[in-house]
Amino acid sequence: MIQISLVILNYNSFDFVLELIGKIEKRRKNGLILNFIIVDNNSNHSGLKENLIEALGKNDIYIQNKKNVGYAKGNNIGLRKAKEIGSEYAVILNPDIAIENENIIFSLYERARSRENFFMNGPIISGVSPYISRPNWANFLFPFTYKIKNKRLFNSLKTNIIDVYRLYGCFLFISLEVFSKIGLFDEKTFLYGEEEIIAEKIFKSNYKMFICTDIIVQHRASSSVNKFFKFKKYFFMFESWLIYLQEYRQYSKPTSYIFSANMALYRFLVDRIKIILSR
Repeated sequence: MIQISLVILNYNSFDFVLELIGKIEKRRKNGLILNFIIVDNNSNHSGLKENLIEALGKNDIYIQNKKNVGYAKGNNIGLRKAKEIGSEYAVILNPDIAIENENIIFSLYERARSRENFFMNGPIISGVSPYISRPNWANFLFPFTYKIKNKRLFNSLKTNIIDVYRLYGCFLFISLEVFSKIGLFDEKTFLYGEEEIIAEKIFKSNYKMFICTDIIVQHRASSSVNKFFKFKKYFFMFESWLIYLQEYRQYSKPTSYIFSANMALYRFLVDRIKIILSR
């Protein structure tokens, strides 16, 4: 049997986690077995923790962190536990992912098995174009150009599997062997930038990272992030981009500061425009 661990990092999203667990009822298929590893980042429990633990199966694991350690470290805790219990693959799932097809994990596994040097794959996130190309300095200075470039690339490719520069961190199907080799997520980041760092780690390697365009899920707009971090999230973006640009792209410190501030400001303005248009 090949074991696949579904790692869900929870921060005050118990209802979403319960819904997600309920959507994946089929735990065994064609020699595969699934289990959940729930890592709680010191949520405000309000009695909901007990409901979640009751919903877990005998092979599932619940890990309680004493403080909120962020996306990278929190997920690394779950990934290390998955490796410890003998899982060959892991799936990173944000609680606010909406899954309609319970066979989605098995489908992603079949795609992974079909490619040599597999590292990571994932589904299309509804309404968002995949990040196919590696960003350059002009894209950091004018972030909207990166979105346009990737949308055009995506629209020009008519295939179910597309090799990409990076995937969406809200839903990742991962080879634990390869991820362990490259060092898991960079724990210097708290939130944002993790996917870019992983992408850069494997950019010059032979490992494959691809998106499955015929598998689509909904992402409900990072509900816990927007609710509990609000404006602080833009500071997290700035810090994470600084690490990515300085340490992994080898830009100078002044250039990295300019690009990081620019990217965070761009996201802030995009979010404000969305709020205004939704009123």
